[in-house]
Amino acid sequence: MTKSANTNKPDYDVGYKQPPKHSRFKPGQSGCPDGGRETKRRKKLEAQQKQMREEKQKAESVAEVVARVVRETIPVSVNGVRVDMPTVEVFVRKIIREALKDDADERRVRQCQALLSKAGMFEIPSSEQGGGLLVVYAPMAQQEWIEATEGKLLPEDPLHGIPGAEGTLQATPVRRGAPDED
Repeated sequence: MTKSANTNKPDYDVGYKQPPKHSRFKPGQSGCPDGGRETKRRKKLEAQQKQMREEKQKAESVAEVVARVVRETIPVSVNGVRVDMPTVEVFVRKIIREALKDDADERRVRQCQALLSKAGMFEIPSSEQGGGLLVVYAPMAQQEWIEATEGKLLPEDPLHGIPGAEGTLQATPVRRGAPDED
């Protein structure tokens, strides 16, 4: 197009592959204002890292609150005497007391064992060292057990009461020395 008297018309051709000058890219300007793939990936990664930092900060603040509450002292009655104890001590005492009850369930006993293990006070020797832990939940009361077993952990014959096992563990003399000659 040629320049005309109308100033609104450009003095150059506008059309296919010839956009108006005011909407063309400026020198040094990217064709993608968002920055392309790499910039988008970087921004996404930065946003994820920021979110993780915020979550960690929240978790730390929760840990601080828990630590503060656990250190607080509360009034407790111990043997009829009012005593101020830290909350964590009351918590530990309750766990141990519940596990020591006659009717304590397995969960409470395991919880107490885990607590004592964390404190380094309950180390179970490994099976390689000949150790282990046996927890027996008796179906009878302690007094009934004492009367039934006469206070012994095992009867004289460990196979006592098993049908068909009577007399299988006979004490046989052990001979040492030269073998018998027939």
